[in-house]
Amino acid sequence: MLVTNAIESMHMQLRKIVKNRGHFPSDEAASKLLYLALGNIEKDWKMPPIT
Repeated sequence: MLVTNAIESMHMQLRKIVKNRGHFPSDEAASKLLYLALGNIEKDWKMPPIT
């Protein structure tokens, strides 16, 4: 369950970034934006405690 929530959260954040950006001049530009966004998301992500 925790993995699914983490994936859904990441997807929601990526979707918000892409939606706000709108048009991309090339596939490479979109890939770069997603790469940088994933780096920022990863910095903020905290591992859930193992119970």
